[in-house]
Amino acid sequence: MGTRRDFLAHGTTLGLLALPACPALARQRVVDIRTYGAIGDGRTLNTKAIQRAIDACARAGGGMIAVPAGVFVSGSIWLKPGVGLELRKGAVLRGSPNLSDYPLVLRRFVEAFPEALRLGLINAQHNHGLRIVGPGTIDGGGDPFWRMFFSAPDESVQGVKVQYHFPQLCSIEDCDDVLVSGVTFKDAAFWNLHMYRCRRSVIEDCSFEVPHEIRAPSSDAIDLDSCQDIVVRRCRFSVDDDCIALKGTQGPGAAAYKEAPPVERIHIHDCVFVHGLGCVTYGSNATIVRDVRVDRITNVGDIPTIRFKVRPDTPGQVYEKLRVKGVRLAEAPTPYGPSWHNGEVFYGYGKPNFGADDPAVGLIVNARLVHGTKVEPRMPGAIIRDVVIEDVTGTTRRFGNISGNPTTAISDFLLKDIDVRLTDPGERQKLIARHTRNIRMENVRVNGAPGEIVT
Repeated sequence: MGTRRDFLAHGTTLGLLALPACPALARQRVVDIRTYGAIGDGRTLNTKAIQRAIDACARAGGGMIAVPAGVFVSGSIWLKPGVGLELRKGAVLRGSPNLSDYPLVLRRFVEAFPEALRLGLINAQHNHGLRIVGPGTIDGGGDPFWRMFFSAPDESVQGVKVQYHFPQLCSIEDCDDVLVSGVTFKDAAFWNLHMYRCRRSVIEDCSFEVPHEIRAPSSDAIDLDSCQDIVVRRCRFSVDDDCIALKGTQGPGAAAYKEAPPVERIHIHDCVFVHGLGCVTYGSNATIVRDVRVDRITNVGDIPTIRFKVRPDTPGQVYEKLRVKGVRLAEAPTPYGPSWHNGEVFYGYGKPNFGADDPAVGLIVNARLVHGTKVEPRMPGAIIRDVVIEDVTGTTRRFGNISGNPTTAISDFLLKDIDVRLTDPGERQKLIARHTRNIRMENVRVNGAPGEIVT
């Protein structure tokens, strides 16, 4: 398995900062959670035992807590500064099925003010040099929560109504030099791995998966929220929402909210995308996202490769300086119809989640300008610009739609060295780019013919 030195040796054209050497973190100290009473029988609630192990490790100067083989059930735990998590072979850290085991708190989430929501299964703040390493599994036990999606309890914190009722698998906030490596993230009740205001960090060799039997709502795999200098490499994605989402803050106050800086200098490479609503997605809750590089990815599912989401209620969104090179596409595994997307529906909803006109299908690039809200757009409007997508081959459904509107300016796209087969008919084989400026193709072929732009 590669190290962060691999990244430093090869570098990037985006000028990602060199990641610092690993801190000592008392790496010789490893604390087995069983020492503090944890039982891996798949039934015993181990929240207190695991937290005791973490607290003892922190008091002793830091180190790693180790989860051995077995299924260890837990509610919310906090990885204190200086303490990391090792999930050994055969280890499963499984989230409790009871909402009461995840405390409700007021904290920033996607708005420019504190929101009421649950703590995640694993939580960390100001834990610089944090390590979460496999090869074990973090299992959210999401099925009972997915079935509650339309019947969540009416809850509040200090008079603030809870909007997000279910726990994330892993929430990492204000941490530099984080390494998440070799872990399987499974069956999240909500987002899998949420990193907020983290810097100079690596996520590598991880798998994010749900069973695709009923739809797992909001099962985003990786949410990079207000982060800088992050590498995501050699990961596999099979979820029911965005695979990698580049996020920030939403709403009228987002642009002025200094607590959520821009997402900048992100490098995604050598990843495989099997299922989801977007391989790499911008927004919808975001302000500024720039300097993103995507290299050598494989899209084998019915998934949009690059997806821009714009919220009309969030003025001043700017998505810019994206470079994508080396995309391999595979034909959609199922046709439009009842079996599309495995026939998944929300539990208790009973209606198909997708239709043939939905943007969340196999395509190269797409912009959705009214995502998440139907309010009138607020000015200044959104900007999407300076995008290069090159070296794309294989088969997918359609090219995509990047049309602008009176409050969204889309410009300066270059698509080059693309040779694809598209299976949807007619205009869907062309790049739809109405109300845009400086959209260009170089050496683009679709079904054997020169690529076309509809303006």
